[in-house]
Amino acid sequence: MAELDSVNEAKVKEEKKKLWKAVFAISGIMITLVIFRSLQEKIMRVPYELKKEYFKHSLFLVFCNRLTTSAVSAGALLVTTLSCSYIYSYYLNAF
Repeated sequence: MAELDSVNEAKVKEEKKKLWKAVFAISGIMITLVIFRSLQEKIMRVPYELKKEYFKHSLFLVFCNRLTTSAVSAGALLVTTLSCSYIYSYYLNAF
C-alpha cells in the first residue's frame, strides 16, 4: 500500500511539473506577442528622420519577427541538444 501511495505522489508531482511548464510556455508566448504588438504599433506610429516619414510596410516587421523567432528557436535547440531522431521516425511511419 505504501508503494502505491509513493507512485501516486510521484505521478501527481509529475503532473504539477507539466502543468507549470505549460503555464510558463503559454505565459511566455502571450507576453512576447503583447510586447511585439506594442513595439510594432510604436514603430508604425512614430515618424522617423528629418523628413518625418512613417514606416509603411508592416509585413516587413512581421517577416523580421519570424526570422528572429526562427533563429532563437534554432539556437535553443542547439543549446539543449534535443535529439530529433524520434520525429524523423514518426515522419517515416506517417506515409
